[in-house]
Parts: sequence; C-alpha cells; structure tokens
Amino acid sequence: MKTWYKLARATAGGAELLIFDEIGLWGVDARMLTQDLLDVGTDDLTVRINSPGGDVFEGIAIMNALRAHRGHVTAVVEGLAASAASVIAVGGANRVVMRPQAELMIHDAWGLAMGNAAEMDSMRDQLDRTSDSLAAVYADKGGGTAEEWRQAMRDETWMSAEEAVSAGLADAVEDAREDDVPEVVAAHSGRVFALAKKFNHSRRAEASRPAIINPATAAGKETDMPLMKEVATRLGLAAEDVDETTVLAALDEVLAEQGEIPAAGESTRPAEDIAGDEEEDPTPDGESDEAGETPADDEPGEDDEESDDDDTVVHLDKAVYEDLLSRAAAGDAAVEQDKAARAAALIEDDGIKAGRLLGWQRQAWVDRATEDYDKTKAALMKLSPGSVNVSETGRGGSDEDRETNEKAAMKAAANKARFAMKPTV
Repeated sequence: MKTWYKLARATAGGAELLIFDEIGLWGVDARMLTQDLLDVGTDDLTVRINSPGGDVFEGIAIMNALRAHRGHVTAVVEGLAASAASVIAVGGANRVVMRPQAELMIHDAWGLAMGNAAEMDSMRDQLDRTSDSLAAVYADKGGGTAEEWRQAMRDETWMSAEEAVSAGLADAVEDAREDDVPEVVAAHSGRVFALAKKFNHSRRAEASRPAIINPATAAGKETDMPLMKEVATRLGLAAEDVDETTVLAALDEVLAEQGEIPAAGESTRPAEDIAGDEEEDPTPDGESDEAGETPADDEPGEDDEESDDDDTVVHLDKAVYEDLLSRAAAGDAAVEQDKAARAAALIEDDGIKAGRLLGWQRQAWVDRATEDYDKTKAALMKLSPGSVNVSETGRGGSDEDRETNEKAAMKAAANKARFAMKPTV
C-alpha cells in the first residue's frame, strides 16, 4: 500500500518524518503513524510537510501524537501545509520553519451530510465546534483571539512564508540550501496536488492579503511575535511567558539593574529639576532654618494649597476607632431589637386582641412589621376588627362545681317527676 508518510532515521540522535501526501483515508492512518513514532523514543524529530490536508480528525490525532513525543519536534513546511496539514505543523511542533517559497493555508472545516433539516443542523453545529477547536490551535501559536483566527479560517487565508512568520504561525524562514537535508528527503518528492478542485484558491498569489496580520482589521493582534519571542529568549523567559506585558516587565527590570531606567520607587523626574528644587528650598524637613525656628508642616501659609479632603478626613487612634466600630454595632443591634418589639406590640394589640388575626398568624405578621412597619400596619388596619372570635370557649368552671350543679339538676328533675331516688346506706 502506498503511504502518505515516511519515517526514517536521518542522523545519529535524530529522526525524519515526511508527510508528502494527503491526510487520512488515502493511506496509513494516525494509529499506524503513532505506533511508528514509538520506535523513535526520545530522539529529536523533524517533520517535513508538503500536504493539502485531509481528514481533520486524523490531522488532530497526528498533532497530538507529535505533542506527546518526548524529543524536540521541528516542523518544516517544504512546499504546502494546508488545512489539516497546517494543524499538524502549527499545533504539533515546538518550532515551525517555512521554506522561502512555501505556503500555509487555513480554512473552516468541511463536511458532508445527507438527511432532513435536523441532520443538516447537527452537521452545522459539528462543523462549528470543529472549526472553533482548530482556531484555538492557531491562536495558541500565533497569539490573538480564537475568534480572530476563526474569521481568518472563514476567509480561507493563504500565507506566504514571510506572512506565516508575521502572523505568528511560523518561527522562521530558512533556505534548504543552508541546511543539511538528509538524502531521504530528496528521494521522496511527493506529488502534485489538484488544489483548484478543493479550495477557493490554489495558491497564495490568487488570494488577498491575510487580514489576520493587518493591524487595521485585527485589533489587538501582535504582529511581531517572532521578535517578541526572540527578546523573551534573550531575557531568559520560558516560551509560555511570551506576551507583551511579561516581556516588557522583564525588560524594565534588566534596564533598571543596568541603571538605564529608574527602579521601582525611584523618581522619574530629570536630575536638573530635582537640583532646582533643592536650590529653592535647601532646608530639609525637621531641621532649623537660619532664624533657629523649625518649620511647622502642619501650619500652612496663606498661599499654600490645602488638600481637598483636609476637612473631611479625621485621623483616629486605632483603639478609639475600634471602640467606635463596636459601639456602632451595638447601636445597630439595639435598633433591630426596638423594631422587633414595636412590631410585636402592633400585631398583639391591633391584630390578635382586636380580632383581626388568629394566634397562629402572629409570627409571620411580626416579621413583616419588623421589615416594614408602616406598610404592615396599613395592611393590618384594612382587616375588619372583631372578625375573629376572641372570647373564651369551653365548659368553664371547676369539676366540683359542675358535679354539684349536675346533682341539683337531677334532684329537681326527680322531684318534678315524683321519682324517689335510690336510697343509700
């Protein structure tokens, strides 16, 4: 079977991986390539690419296999890295090199679907998710936001070698004549791709200038990432620390150590201005002047400008301040207690005793009155007084009195009926 890649050891301690064909179903899949990579061990790996891309998930699998490789991975775009091949180069390598006339292309994910509208919507969602994940790969390498790269993908962006470096997707443009290219590369020339049938354009010359590297249309996109990375390397920063804020902070620190710029806390005013101040007011704070008097900093003259907040700022001893806070908290608690007591009295007098509320309603109405006394009182007064019976109900009296009354009633009834009660012994 004809494969679209070749893996061979080029030199001692290094290996060459050639991807000179389409990605995916047309040859060996990512699983077989990953198995072959296990033979490389921890050796450094050079991945040489000339591919129009192919299956996106096969490309992502290869990218992740290269990321998992223990050695240093360098991707060299020998001719074209388009579509899924650009993901392999940009996302899978520690360093990306473009040959002088090589090109790189990124675009939105494609897919085929057959079925009803729901299935078409499902395919659209899947393509959006896939494209968003690819945009994140480009943003991670080139900087900027994933949405900016997603728009570049929608535009089908073609980049020359220099443009790929300017966009941050590649690290350098290097001529093959200056490298020791292994014989295995020259022996594997690859094939010619019919790109006109695949993409909107077949090469960079047919496409417009990449908007992703145009500051006017890509706000916030750093276009000098290679330079920024070079400065970061010279400052001793790690690759993941390459951002404008971190690099500038490190640069300021180095310059401060060399005396080029003031260190943190030092004055940034010109020396002659500082010297002028000393001539105008040579008397340091706290020392006597020629008259033997000590200047009073807290007694400004008529022409001195006071701070706007001098009349509103009060300086207190810490103990006094904490005592005030404690008193304020106690006062707040007392206010809450008064509010609760006032609410309870309202509900008891004008609610329960007035026959407007039942006893089981007491607590809910007390809570309402505590929260908003006036509003609760108004609602309570709208209820009709006496609508609830507040008189005592039940048999009443003691058991002894009841028994006496019952016997008297029975005796009266017996006399009336002329019935003699049973004698007792």
